[in-house]
Amino acid sequence: MTQGNPTIPLKLPENSIMQNRLVKTAYKLIKSKLNEVILLTREVMQETQIEFVRSYIDAGEWRLAIETLCDILYEDELPISATAYSLIQEISSSLDLKNSVGEILKPQVLITAPFPTR
Repeated sequence: MTQGNPTIPLKLPENSIMQNRLVKTAYKLIKSKLNEVILLTREVMQETQIEFVRSYIDAGEWRLAIETLCDILYEDELPISATAYSLIQEISSSLDLKNSVGEILKPQVLITAPFPTR
């Protein structure tokens, strides 16, 4: 479902229609990835925590959403999948957040064992 980081060209005229479309597309991708991370972590998070993060997403406060999500996962020492961790890294990069936002979660990433062979 993820397709790399959205990029926004900086050389388009300010407030141009094309720039506005690119920005909206990039933000839709970020919002989609945030919602995907919520789905991937819902098993370990409390419903109130999920609602709290979703309130930031719905308000368009994506930086606060990803920072809050990372804080919850880190402080409660909740395990996360490699897929969720990768998405958190992508979102953080897209929003120009410090690497440390998702980096603190690295020890909590679950290592999935391969299926046994018969």
